Amino acid sequence: MLKNTVVFAMIFIMSFPVLNIAAGDTVHWVEKELESYKQRIVEYKDGGNETGMVSEEEWKAFHSTVLNEELLDEPIEIMHWVTMINMGVKLPKDDEAGLIQSYVYDQVTTKNAGSIDRETAYGGLIKLLSLSIIDAGWNNNQMDAAGEYTDFDEISDRQSGLIRVAYREGLIDSATKDRFRPKALFTNAEAISVMEKVMLAYELSAPFITLKHDHWAYTEAKSFITSRKLTAEQLELIRDGLPGHSVPVSLWHDLLAAVIGFPPDKDGPEAQYTYGLAVGDYMPRDRAIASLMKLWGPSRDATDEERQAAAEAFTDYGMSFDPSKLAIAYSMGIVQGYKSRFYPDKDLTYGEMLVMLSRVTSFSAGAENKT
Repeated sequence: MLKNTVVFAMIFIMSFPVLNIAAGDTVHWVEKELESYKQRIVEYKDGGNETGMVSEEEWKAFHSTVLNEELLDEPIEIMHWVTMINMGVKLPKDDEAGLIQSYVYDQVTTKNAGSIDRETAYGGLIKLLSLSIIDAGWNNNQMDAAGEYTDFDEISDRQSGLIRVAYREGLIDSATKDRFRPKALFTNAEAISVMEKVMLAYELSAPFITLKHDHWAYTEAKSFITSRKLTAEQLELIRDGLPGHSVPVSLWHDLLAAVIGFPPDKDGPEAQYTYGLAVGDYMPRDRAIASLMKLWGPSRDATDEERQAAAEAFTDYGMSFDPSKLAIAYSMGIVQGYKSRFYPDKDLTYGEMLVMLSRVTSFSAGAENKT
């Protein structure tokens, strides 16, 4: 993530062009996103960023052109679009140049003379984002841009699927409503709007950015994090924990409080099922299940059928801390284990925690919809 600070932003924000709106003038549609975007990229001034991907010369050219209020509706130059990508998209180290060449420069037609059309800009961007935070797959059950844009059939077959993904992910520029205009040249304002959305997406997805989109926990982890209003501290703790690392009992307690809806006081009555079940500072998997089901699950013992099903699913079922609660959790689809084992004594990991909480959230939402 970009490590901007408010003080740093305030010091340098004055160096950006501003929108000088005279009385009676119309405010440009990208104004709000532009102001937010400028604060996100302020650390790149004079190349003062961690990646070193933007030189002082590139910054100055970008600053005086793309952010110039008089040029917002002009086509963005390819080199400036690349600068925006270098500042806003996390690419695999040592592969940046090759990826930019493949998904930007190699896609541009000579007729655009240094600019890029909208469908090509979006298509290449989604390809690059698929390396980190975007699943570039799409199916007919998802939000469909084809039903939104009256000129969708004008989008090339090569880019139409990627445009669908951009629409599904909320990454279309704010000025695009009923027409996509695929062959029109991508403007500075449109690029600003899109990249502001991209960088916001990285901010929201920072806690699971270490998960590749083909990781088993990715989809459910993303669903949970983006659907919950977690505190900055909670997000920071999740972001610092790699998918396979053990979850501290303090974070487990706080997230259960956020999901289930009890006061997060560590001395409250609920703490007996979180801190009280921990082994040291962490939660073994079987105790985490017992903790979750005691605080959220049905207040009953497992049926014989549920116990039998869990015993058939997990060869180590009988070794768990509370076999009854594990059987109920398994019957409800909250936990599935690893092939034929549950590994009850292993610490709960970040990936496992996020998946379980995502399932709890979905289960609760489904139950509410039925009532």
